[in-house]
Amino acid sequence: MKSFARRGPYDDLLEATEYRVYIMKQKEISDFNSDLNVSLELYEVRSQARLEIEKRMLQDTLNMQAVQHLAPDKLNEARILVAEETINEWKNRQLRKDFDDRRRA
Repeated sequence: MKSFARRGPYDDLLEATEYRVYIMKQKEISDFNSDLNVSLELYEVRSQARLEIEKRMLQDTLNMQAVQHLAPDKLNEARILVAEETINEWKNRQLRKDFDDRRRA
């Protein structure tokens, strides 16, 4: 039985191997904790960014409501101008496309 034998070189080797395994396990745990901390920091940054975006969107909505309330005629004129420009751009693209299609034919 080993309990009656003196300590030998194999005992030192076994102890060194067990210590290496222990250190590797500790490193795995440390790496896992580091990765988890990084993930939590990223989550916090993303959450703060999301809150900031929501806050800005709310402010923009309130500003748009104020514009609609204070200057509804100007807002409608601007909407009409935007719609007209959008239609003109679409029409020009269609005309160019039709022209290019006829030229290829």
